[in-house]
Amino acid sequence: MHKIFSSLSLFLLLSVSAFAHTIYRPSSEGSFDVKVEGALNASLKIEAPDWAEVVTSEISAQDNLKVATLTVNHASTVNYRTGTITVLFGISEYKFEIVQAGSLQISIHPEAITTEQIKKDDIIKAWVVPDNTEVLPTLRFYPTRAGVIFEFEFQSRPGWLYVQTATALYSARLTYP
Repeated sequence: MHKIFSSLSLFLLLSVSAFAHTIYRPSSEGSFDVKVEGALNASLKIEAPDWAEVVTSEISAQDNLKVATLTVNHASTVNYRTGTITVLFGISEYKFEIVQAGSLQISIHPEAITTEQIKKDDIIKAWVVPDNTEVLPTLRFYPTRAGVIFEFEFQSRPGWLYVQTATALYSARLTYP
């Protein structure tokens, strides 16, 4: 009997462990949805940073589980910030690490994007998230020194440019005439 109890204890321990997800957001205000599952009789408890508002937009029953759709609204920011949203749904705990990029000031030229806000040597990586697509294009990143200006080779399509440094994440909206 003790052996069965040990297995059951391990199952309960695994059921209570948190699922961690990282969600990257641009510097602008916006919202996104997350879905969580719990037991049919489970109650929902949500903790969020003060700059993120979490609203339960839908609760439904599915395959003997309660499924909740949560809408997370966040304000725009100039500075990079992170926060954790913790959702306790019965014995299931979900953690969402929200990384909201700071605002990056850019100039868009016919052949490149330039900025004076970040020094070339501070850049770790850069990438583009295009609008209305799930496949990211290849972004070839070439910082070049011209004072404190650097350039990116890019494809002209609307979306968001992200630039990662050792201490922060920045984003800028890519729009074209």
